[in-house]
Amino acid sequence: MLALLLYAPALGFAFMWDDLDLIVRNTSLHAFDWTRMAGSDYWQASGGHSGMWRPFVMLSFGVDGLLSHFDPAFFHAINVLAHAAAAALVAVLALRWSRSVVAAGLAGLWFALLPAHVEAVAWIAGRTDVFATLFTLATLVLLPRAPWLALVAAACAMTSKESAFVLPVLALLAVRAEDAAASGSVAVRRVLPIAVLAIALALAHHAFADPVGASAASQAGAVDLSAERSAGAVLVFLHAPYLWPFVTHRPLLHWVLPAAAIRWAAWAALLLMLVAIGRVAALPGSRRVAAAAAIALLPMLPIALAAALENTGRLAERNLMLPSAGVALLLALGLAALARQPARRALARAAATAAAALALAGGVVSLQLVPTWRDDAARVARIAAADPSDLDAALAHVDQLASAARFGEADAALAAAERRSQGAPAIAVARAGVRYAQGRFAEALQSADAALAAEPASPGGTLLRVRSLLRLQRPAEALAAARAAWSVGAQGAPAMAAFAEALMANGRDSAAVVILERAQQATPADGDLAYALGVAAARTHDLAKAREAFGRCVDAQPGNYAAWLLLAGACQRLGDIAGCEHALTIAAGLPQASDGRAAAMRAELLGGK
Repeated sequence: MLALLLYAPALGFAFMWDDLDLIVRNTSLHAFDWTRMAGSDYWQASGGHSGMWRPFVMLSFGVDGLLSHFDPAFFHAINVLAHAAAAALVAVLALRWSRSVVAAGLAGLWFALLPAHVEAVAWIAGRTDVFATLFTLATLVLLPRAPWLALVAAACAMTSKESAFVLPVLALLAVRAEDAAASGSVAVRRVLPIAVLAIALALAHHAFADPVGASAASQAGAVDLSAERSAGAVLVFLHAPYLWPFVTHRPLLHWVLPAAAIRWAAWAALLLMLVAIGRVAALPGSRRVAAAAAIALLPMLPIALAAALENTGRLAERNLMLPSAGVALLLALGLAALARQPARRALARAAATAAAALALAGGVVSLQLVPTWRDDAARVARIAAADPSDLDAALAHVDQLASAARFGEADAALAAAERRSQGAPAIAVARAGVRYAQGRFAEALQSADAALAAEPASPGGTLLRVRSLLRLQRPAEALAAARAAWSVGAQGAPAMAAFAEALMANGRDSAAVVILERAQQATPADGDLAYALGVAAARTHDLAKAREAFGRCVDAQPGNYAAWLLLAGACQRLGDIAGCEHALTIAAGLPQASDGRAAAMRAELLGGK
């Protein structure tokens, strides 16, 4: 119940960050293409590569969309309910192993309120960790009493996130912990179906994921391939501080590559911890401690191996969700052991009080963190506040302030970023963006020129220079600038968009359509590109292409009032009266409709219907 209360505000949160690619712009979800959802790399449907295969999560997104018509509240509700169920299962397992209601309750309380879980629960895309944790715990709870249901739960866990592939080992240790009389051979026979399933799913993972594309993407910008790969074990230990409520919690955790001695010491320490768990598991009276310690440690091994094999160091608080269940079980076992010793009952009461205080303090921290995941603006603001040295976050925050016409705050944030990163070309691009948003196009042009002087192929600098020239009624110069940027390698989607806008300003609409179609193929989910393509297509009288482009735009940007109006116009001219009426209805419900254009278009195009 506390987990539900803590995360109830998330039901009002929007799709954000990776949600947009995985759900909002994912055509296989919207078309309910179950085969593509279940049989491909986690990011392939959105044009990306991850080297991960998580079909159960993707199918759950599809079911959520089917049931809710892609209402984000429904997606968030599933995350919250799954986390609450996981917290309950932690308490159930803790009660079985500790035989103490108080210890089990405190373990469940700590797990439910831990701040490190906020990212996984309040962010829809964090469902991978929530589901892996929920179904791993369900497997361990069900295995002694309902082994076939446990097998189903294990399949769900291992197709939610790669960390759950250690489940056969966890299940083996849990069986020995649950039934002290079970011999090793009996325990192996009970767990054998899960082990066979894990091998089959590992082979499927290899078949359906795209490690080649993921490796190519991850190596872009790598500082030192061999050094970063050897740092996998370091990641395991860097996650540990986030189990403490009072560290600085934020999205996008950064880490610095440590010295070689520290990297290899981390691998040695990790190996010793694994050996220690094995030795403890061999002691009949300590098997539950070994099982809990394994739950706390083993799910981190895939993260270390991913860094070693793919050169991808993923440091994120959500990775701690399943390990934290093991820590909670260790807490319960420790409290119960103290309480069973009459001479230490006072100490046990003090420890239980401290654990309860720590859990509740974590709940207070979590309550402050949950709004971080309300939308992208809140997330970026949190990163910028928590880590002022993160230039990307600081400049994204500047852009958001400028978009909200909070120019004084944007200038102050920009000045602070410049003091920390003097001379970075991105600073000049951000300043050009602020000035452009203010309508100070001459100053925007000056800042864009400064950015391009430092980085000639800067996509942002190119786009803002071309747009500023267009606003200053200098279309020929804008086209020349776009061509010059193209010649030095600025051929990404922003540069293509700038080139197309310059072509349209010079009356070359057909050429602009060709450029924009190429850009859309590279970034099919870019709403701005889709809008520009729609405008260019309409100007060449290709209304079918315009309708399709505006449709993609409003899929990516549901609040784009102008795009809804243009979509309505294209539909009406094509005879699609139902589509026209739908677009105008959506437009009329947006805040910008106060300008009266939606109502006027309805009266003109539909006769007031």
